[in-house]
Amino acid sequence: MRCAAAGRKAFRFVSSKPARHAAAICYSLVESCKANKNNPLRYRTYILSNARN
Repeated sequence: MRCAAAGRKAFRFVSSKPARHAAAICYSLVESCKANKNNPLRYRTYILSNARN
């Protein structure tokens, strides 16, 4: 949980509210992957390669 607290503090320095929201979502996904013992990079690559507009 210490990493999550550090991430919250870092979000204060992101310039816009939508950018802070996007950064928080990305950070949450990475931490969820780590908690479930998944590779975050592989997961994001899979999601982005299979995303449809």
